[in-house]
This record gives sequence, C-alpha cells and structure tokens, in this order.
Amino acid sequence: ELSLAWSIGFIQNEAAKLLANSEEYLSQTKKYYQEERNRLKNLYKDFENFEMIDSDANFYLIKFKKHNDEEMYKIMLEKGILIRRMQGYKNIGNNYIRLAIRTREENDYLIEKLREIEN
Repeated sequence: ELSLAWSIGFIQNEAAKLLANSEEYLSQTKKYYQEERNRLKNLYKDFENFEMIDSDANFYLIKFKKHNDEEMYKIMLEKGILIRRMQGYKNIGNNYIRLAIRTREENDYLIEKLREIEN
C-alpha cells in the first residue's frame, strides 16, 4: 500500500528551509536597496537641476529646477521611462516626481537620460 501522507517532521523541516531562504532573500534585498540608494545619492550630487529627496522606501523623489512635472513626464516618456507625477499629494509642488529604485542597469539608464536633459 502506497502512503501519500507527509510526516509532521518533514513538513516542519521544509517550512524551516522556506523561512530561512525567505529571511536570506529579505536580507539580501534590503542590502541591495541600501547600497543602490547610496550609489544613487552620490550620482545625483553631480546634477545642478535634479535633487534626490531620499526615503526609507524603495522609491525616492526628485526635485527639479528647470521643468514642471508635466514637462518631465513627457520628456521621460519619450526616453522610454515612465515616471510617477506627484499631483494630488498635499504639500508637494509640481516640481517633484517619484521614482523607484530598480535594477542597477535601469537606474544607470535613468541617470544617463537625466544627464541628457541636464545638458
């Protein structure tokens, strides 16, 4: 007779493995965001027209001096980047946009496009 029942010990062991992997993944993800945020902060220091407003989340705001959010939305869309306008948020003017911290390659692409706008 074939038994399809799992032992409680097996289930506990598998659950422990999943939790350990989950904790490791969360730890690595948190480390990545911290490192990438710090790298971006340093890159934004080179800009005159864009200022990074940091947060503890996986996104941040950019304050810009040359354009309003509608102009930036159109400019960035033409460059293949979809940005989040901050319209409707209290106490935030139309010279801010919200950006997510993405992969290093995507973040570098964004910085490259902002440099094009800056010049």
